[in-house]
Amino acid sequence: MPDAFQSLLDLQSKQHRSKVLVLDDAAFLTSAFWDERNPAFSRADGVNYLNAGLKTSQKLVREATGGFEGMDAGWIQCTECKLGLPGFPAEVFSHASAFDRCATDEQKKALFQLQSQGIAPKVQMGSLAHPECLQELEQLLEESSVLLVNSGNVDFLGYVYKVLVPDFTEKLTNRVKDGSLIFLGSGAGAILAGETFALTAAPRVELLQMLLMGDMQGLGLAGHCALRPHWSNKTRLWDITSSLYANAVGGIDIVGLQDGDVLTCSHGRCEIRGRTQKRGATTLDCADQPGFHRGRIDNAMASSFG
Repeated sequence: MPDAFQSLLDLQSKQHRSKVLVLDDAAFLTSAFWDERNPAFSRADGVNYLNAGLKTSQKLVREATGGFEGMDAGWIQCTECKLGLPGFPAEVFSHASAFDRCATDEQKKALFQLQSQGIAPKVQMGSLAHPECLQELEQLLEESSVLLVNSGNVDFLGYVYKVLVPDFTEKLTNRVKDGSLIFLGSGAGAILAGETFALTAAPRVELLQMLLMGDMQGLGLAGHCALRPHWSNKTRLWDITSSLYANAVGGIDIVGLQDGDVLTCSHGRCEIRGRTQKRGATTLDCADQPGFHRGRIDNAMASSFG
């Protein structure tokens, strides 16, 4: 990421702000973020609720999940702890979570029960944010020239920034579009930035159904591109699925990003930079176009699920 970030930074006009705001919401449902018994919790290069400075009680999370049961696997990397960013020392990084700051304890309990046990929320999960909470987030954003949205659960990330704090999201997207803020998305953060976040294997479909009502529209910060990180030309896990999805929906360009590559967009132009500088290879975008198969697949789906 550092080399690709530097190339993007070179394209931007100099800003008076010099801080990096890291949004950790996507990590909120990860076991290693909360559970001190998880070996990854104490990683020197990992993010957890302690070093992220969250206000949410670990006790609330533990009780709502029955001892952190049903949480997402994996761990989230701390960018400033290991890789860093050119020109931005660790001391200018600040961490925040909109859900941590703006959701009520009742909403937090409902979220973790939904995640761990599939229990439908019995409280309003829409925006109940106090103006003071939004002002704090907006102040952090105003002081920053770089916004880093961490990896984790993209469905939950979409809920937070599309449903819980949409006014804050509008402000950050406007700043990205006017060139005063660099948006860096890692994993789920990158997927959210695209046209849609449909191409993910989020463990709990209930989050999408009950919190987002099936809405998978991304922030649209990469034109009509939808991003699929961790693309492998060897396994091509998302190869056929992504091509057929793009064909069925229309109007989007799904870009598979191999590890070590990033999609940089500036002034209406996007390109892949980094290790390979190429989008992930696909089968159906070559001589064999997805449209040729659509009728047969529609028939197969109808006979199977109709």
